[in-house]
Amino acid sequence: MFTGGQYLSRVGKRNAANWQGFNAGSVLFTGMNVNHTRDGINEVEYSLAWDKFYHLRQVPERDENGDPVVDETATPPINVYWKQPFKQTTDFSFLPM
Repeated sequence: MFTGGQYLSRVGKRNAANWQGFNAGSVLFTGMNVNHTRDGINEVEYSLAWDKFYHLRQVPERDENGDPVVDETATPPINVYWKQPFKQTTDFSFLPM
């Protein structure tokens, strides 16, 4: 019998160390799909996402109300910063590769 609960805590985490030739932090575990066959065999498909920018997102500087700070006299008028939405990492040794 297959139990997948151990994988749920790893969804949304990046690789903590180099893994399968990918730099640490560049691969995100996005989940898995399990198909149960009639013969009692489980087919498991793991979902991963690679990003050369390590999944960073650009976000504008915001004021105390959460609105983007715009200064039309400045160049550029909006300050943009990199943010890591997937801060947690994990050991990818749980993957069967």
